[in-house]
Amino acid sequence: MKKIILSLFVSMLFLADATAKDAILNKGKSIFEAKGCAVCHKSDVELIGPSLKNIAKVYTGKEKELVSYLKSQGKPIIYPKRAAVMNPQLVKMKALLGDDIRAIAAYLVSSNVK
Repeated sequence: MKKIILSLFVSMLFLADATAKDAILNKGKSIFEAKGCAVCHKSDVELIGPSLKNIAKVYTGKEKELVSYLKSQGKPIIYPKRAAVMNPQLVKMKALLGDDIRAIAAYLVSSNVK
């Protein structure tokens, strides 16, 4: 009986964690779209900015660097010579809370980016 209860508890924790991650990714996607980021960043097409797939590829494991860049406290890893184009968007990012910026970064590096 103890094993069953423990197993159910672990399953509930896993489900709660997955639900929380989904909520963060959905929040990040929502902010990304609301702030107009999708105009320059498409799923798998390089436009003015790098594609979402390229961002995910380059910044996976480097989420802190991405958050730092989005807060205007760091340098971009992708296309640093084109970074000036992003400056107006970074001004918008400064108005966001840290949790919102981290949600955007999580969305960008997620494998679920669409």
